[in-house]
This record gives sequence, C-alpha cells and structure tokens, in this order.
Amino acid sequence: MPRSTKAKINQKQLDAIAIKLNTIAVELKTAFLEMDSEIESLIIGLIANENVCLVGPAGEGKSNLTNAFTSLIGGSCFSYQINAFTQPDNVIGSPSLKEKRDNDRDIIKVDNMAPDSEIVYFDEVFKANNQMMNSLLLLLNEREVDIGEGQRLPTKNRMIIGSSNEYPEDDELKAFWDRWVIRNEVKGLKKDSSFNAFWNGYGTGGIGVVDTKKAVKMADIDKLRSNIWSVDSSTIFKNVVQLRFELMKAGISLSTRRWGKIKKILHAVALRNGRLVSTKKDLNFLKHCIWQDSSQIDVIETAIAEAMGGDLANANKTLAMANRIYKEILTANIPDGPAGIPVIVGKFEEIKLCKTEVDKLDRSDADVDHVCHQVQNLVNLVAQLIQQRIA
Repeated sequence: MPRSTKAKINQKQLDAIAIKLNTIAVELKTAFLEMDSEIESLIIGLIANENVCLVGPAGEGKSNLTNAFTSLIGGSCFSYQINAFTQPDNVIGSPSLKEKRDNDRDIIKVDNMAPDSEIVYFDEVFKANNQMMNSLLLLLNEREVDIGEGQRLPTKNRMIIGSSNEYPEDDELKAFWDRWVIRNEVKGLKKDSSFNAFWNGYGTGGIGVVDTKKAVKMADIDKLRSNIWSVDSSTIFKNVVQLRFELMKAGISLSTRRWGKIKKILHAVALRNGRLVSTKKDLNFLKHCIWQDSSQIDVIETAIAEAMGGDLANANKTLAMANRIYKEILTANIPDGPAGIPVIVGKFEEIKLCKTEVDKLDRSDADVDHVCHQVQNLVNLVAQLIQQRIA
C-alpha cells in the first residue's frame, strides 16, 4: 500500500482531533446505551477506511446507531436496505442512456449512488443475492467500481458499514463475511441502570438522539488517515508475534492479508487516541477483527490477554472467564423462579472467585482498574438475577 506524501501530523493537531472524536463518542454513548464497542468500531473503521459489520437481533439499535454516527460525520452518505431481489442498479448505479446514445458505450452512471458517497450503509447485507454480492466486492476490497467497457474508477468511499439480524450460513456468504474486517455482535441491554436510563430517556430526546452541531469534519478524519503509516507500531511487534502464536495454538489461523489489515487497524487505534506510537492496550481492539463466529470470541480475548502480558493480561483473562460464566447462566436451561436459585448461586460463587483474583492486581494502572470494574459489573448482574428470583 502506498505511503502518504503529506506532512506528518503534529501532537497539537492530534490532540485537537482526539478531543473532537471523544466528543462524538460521548454523544453516541449517551444516546445508545451499552454500545461502547460498536461506537469505537465505527470510529476506528472510519479512520482506517475499513468495513464494519454489526450483527445482532432486530430492534437493538444497529440502524439507528449507524444513522446517528453518520449524522456526526461531515460527509455524504448512501444508505440502502438489501433484500434478495436487490440489483446492482439499485446500489452501484444505472446504465447511462446518454453514453449509449452519443457514444454507443455501456457505461454505468454512479452519481448519488454508493460509489459516489463517503459513507455507505447496507442494512441486512447478508440477504444479497450472488449478483449483488459480486458487484459489492470491488467496493469492499478495492474501493473501486467497474463502470463498464473495461473501466474501473476509484470510489469516494471512506468506509462501508453493514448490518444484519443473522450470521451468514452458506459458504458463499461466509466468503462475503470475510470482507468485513471489523465485526461486532450487538446485544440487548444487560444492566438495570441502563434499562432505567432508557425508560426515562426514551421519547424525551435523551435516547437515540444526538446533537449534530457536535459533528466532526471529514477533513479531520482525512488528516488522521493520511498519517496512518506514520504510526510506530514496532513498539508492540513482539506482542503481535506472541498473539499470532497464541492464536495458532488455539487453532485460529489468519491470512497474510488479514494481518496487513490488523496492522492498519492498530495504527488507526493509536491515532484515534492521539498517539503516533502504538501501545500494548491497542491490541484489545483486535477482539473485533479476528473472530469468524461468535464462539471464538472468548478464546481470542484470552489470546490477546496472553500477548499483552503483565497484570493487564491477567485481568483480561479473568474477565474472559467471568464473561463465560455469565453467558453460561444466560444460555442454560435453568428452572424458573426460586427453583433455579441453587444453580445460579453456584455460578455466583464461581464468578466471585474471578472478582477475588482481579482484586489482587495492581489497580493503579487505569486499564487494569477498568477491567476490574467490568468484572465487578458481571458479579452485580448475577447477584441481580438471584434477587429477582427471590422477589
């Protein structure tokens, strides 16, 4: 990939843009509860110009979040809901009658369509038919469009976002799924406090609504992107090598192309946080870039923790264990009412041991402390499940 010839960004400029990105992140996180990971994924995807996919049940805010995000970015947007009958004409562009009449050429006119927009959003993207998927591959892979007569043109796309209510199942869709570098499994609200905030804020302008006056200019994003190869990631190379080893031990092998994407993503994470040097904590974001199906997420989080090393690694490993315990409770066939309390209590004792382990770590490190709070939140959620059955 060619390196930018533009002047290297200075720290003052980096800090100014980081503040703006923090502003829109806070705005989105206030309006869309428990979607911090999805919001950060959209921001990183925009900086890196990589594809982001949100997968989860209907009604959990995927489309609303995307619409709010695009409203806070000063760029053009093309949005389309894909179905089994969607044709390339609906998304890529339609034949130019003028070109056919005047020059007898079959040329696609892309004005105001997906190739002509800076941000592209495809809802229900995995409902695309084979012809539609093949037409999208150039946009997703190369940021180019085939307009006919052997001509390919670069698109204006700064990022492409997809969403789906379900995971791809057949082999062709799985190959299509591989083109989405950043992935998020979107879930419903878990915390009582979040549900209370939702209930009190819904319909009053406090939930799902953002202030577009706080929008970031696309020029600021371009300034970061033009410096993406100015980031020094040599500082974490040994950790990346360790991550590759841990993944291979777990039976997860990534293509060379995917590792190239990962380097680009890591550089975008550093820039988003106002840095031109990578740090170990940037590796945490890779949990959104490696898994093929959701069953791998816990394994990947553990591999990342091992690669990072130190107390933060131990904290993340313990958090991964606490998450597994909590998921077991949610997916287990537990009897209703008080009859299910002994089962949950048993799991509660297990998850309390996770809390005991993280309490032994050095919480003067802000990242370690943050992970410890996440473990405590899971302990509180299990305690709430017990209280609900007692009541």
